[in-house]
Amino acid sequence: MKMETSTCPVCGQTFSYSASRPQTYCSRACRRSVIRVDTTCPQCGKAFWYYKAWPRKFCSHQCSTAANARRNLGIVECGPQACEVCGKDIRTVAGRTWHNRRFCSRDCFHIHQNRTEEYSGVNNRRWLGGPLPYYGVNWRQQRRNARHHDGYCCCRCGRTEEQNGKALDVHHIKSFREFGLDRFREANAVSNLVSLCASCHAQVHHSPNDHALLGH
Repeated sequence: MKMETSTCPVCGQTFSYSASRPQTYCSRACRRSVIRVDTTCPQCGKAFWYYKAWPRKFCSHQCSTAANARRNLGIVECGPQACEVCGKDIRTVAGRTWHNRRFCSRDCFHIHQNRTEEYSGVNNRRWLGGPLPYYGVNWRQQRRNARHHDGYCCCRCGRTEEQNGKALDVHHIKSFREFGLDRFREANAVSNLVSLCASCHAQVHHSPNDHALLGH
């Protein structure tokens, strides 16, 4: 077998190889150092490598997709800054924030809620002026009349009381608060009441437009 000698262009070491199998580098390590590139993913910070013939910027398709989405939305990272509850460093994202990223987690946000009144009472976006525990002397009877008038079925989805698992809720189409206790008979008129299952009642209360959901 005819042998030939050459010098590795990477490390400068002299090596021998078979003439029938030409070899440019003395070892696989030297060959890899030329054809491979070691780098870090700019999206997740993970170290990875790629071949020079197939250059890559990100370590995975998921990181590439996430980076493209952020660029298209114009989202820019800001920070880091400290969580107001535990002091942990967090990074905010301009244009897509959760409570302005003042807290590192939902747990810390809830702790903050319990400590302060920043999101309670009149500061809550769903505040309606407090509960009205009393709807007048005829309220119980009018609730029964409203359920009977509606056939004991939810006026939005048609669910029966058996399917609801309890008696249907009775909702004021025009808020009782608009009438006041002095006009409780007008407020509790059957024409102003509607029977709703628990799920529909919750949706109506959380909607900015009750009448649209009720079809009135």
